[in-house]
Amino acid sequence: QGAALNSNKAVSIFLNWSNQASLNQTNPKCCDYFRTILSIFAMLICGFGILGNGMVIWLLGFFMKRKSFTTYILNLAIADFCFLVVTVSSFIYYFFAEVSTVIELLFHYTNCMMFTATQFLLTVISVDRCVCVFFPLWHRCHRPTHLSANICALLWIISFLPSGIDFILDINAEQRNYRITDYLVPVNGFLCFPLMVISGLMIFSKICYKSKQRRKRKLLITILITVLFFSIFCFPVSVILLTFVLFGHLPHSATVSPLCACINSSINPLIYYLVGRPTQRRSNKSMKAILQKLFTEEEICQNQKTGCKTWDYPGTML
Repeated sequence: QGAALNSNKAVSIFLNWSNQASLNQTNPKCCDYFRTILSIFAMLICGFGILGNGMVIWLLGFFMKRKSFTTYILNLAIADFCFLVVTVSSFIYYFFAEVSTVIELLFHYTNCMMFTATQFLLTVISVDRCVCVFFPLWHRCHRPTHLSANICALLWIISFLPSGIDFILDINAEQRNYRITDYLVPVNGFLCFPLMVISGLMIFSKICYKSKQRRKRKLLITILITVLFFSIFCFPVSVILLTFVLFGHLPHSATVSPLCACINSSINPLIYYLVGRPTQRRSNKSMKAILQKLFTEEEICQNQKTGCKTWDYPGTML
């Protein structure tokens, strides 16, 4: 089982920096200090991210009417929240507890699942907004009622199956040379990234070059910023993982890749707040009011154009 864990080094960089001591064998003491500082900094970021995503889950899940689009945002917040909780738990575990193979594998594959779900959900969100902008009549009047909930359920199943299969096989096998997640996680990044970029560019062109789209479009701006931060912080992680899978080499930049993943999962609630808050300096609007205005603004605009009703999904987490 120890051999199995060692061969799983590629994706386990999400969980801790202890497996990366080989990156700086010339000065291991300095490397230990550097990893410790990064770990503390990452835990602070994770703490803020857990609070932010927890607030988004609480407000969207229990205090706001469910719209087709907020279903995606809610599931994205759940994926980010779980990723951050598992990351903090793994940091604490590796610092203070004796390493257990089963628990380490559980941390590892849970984070793989959450990271994969985040990639899929961001891609679907980008494509959904692109369809909403270019085909507003179909998006508001003809799309299936529970399409968002069904897509989210499907994405969770797709994200769970590879990690679940690898986890079961790893705890029952002495050694495995190949794992589904070793290839799936980095490959997903290269599949999702072009879709997000193309959708983002199409939305950006619609906002910039169409006068009718220059009105209040804070939601579209929010999606563009979210995709931008994903491109900066998460896509390089996929490149690093794919490099290791193909060439068996982790570059020095792999040391900060867990920190980048933590930032990406923590930044979205801050984006929602900064983009959605009123422009008045002394506005005292609550986070609930900001989220309501941000996520209903686009729906209201589309309803005015098409004359169709907005569908609500009460009582379902998905």
